[in-house]
Amino acid sequence: MARFARAVPQMVIVADTGRSRPLVRPVPALEAYGGPCFSALRARVGTSLPHRLRVFVLSTRYGLIGANERLRTYDPLRRVPDDGLQARLRRTLYPYLAACPVKELLLLMPTHYLDVLPRVTGHVGEVHTIVKPVRCWPEAEAFLDRWGWP
Repeated sequence: MARFARAVPQMVIVADTGRSRPLVRPVPALEAYGGPCFSALRARVGTSLPHRLRVFVLSTRYGLIGANERLRTYDPLRRVPDDGLQARLRRTLYPYLAACPVKELLLLMPTHYLDVLPRVTGHVGEVHTIVKPVRCWPEAEAFLDRWGWP
């Protein structure tokens, strides 16, 4: 899988919306969340495995999870404490970036999520942040277009 991920030098991290979709069985993380940003991102990457391997969801419940990682529904009010979330994110993000280098990272998340995300300086070439991803989807889409994403 890392070989496929390395084929795409960019990465997207989108924050959970607190609105998980009703699920009757485990589904991939990208399908588990509702909201316009998730819908647009799902439509954009579709089933392209190399691109889906570069999309992650920042979840207050699970930490940093890959778009294809299977999830069950949960109560979004049950959160990992921010200090525990930061440690969980470091344990996930840094090894991933070491194995699959990233030239550009697009963060689609409100500012309060940025406080728990570990610093990626020195691990990623460029970081682009969109703090109102629903309203600013055209800006996010411009990055994906420039990157040649489907």
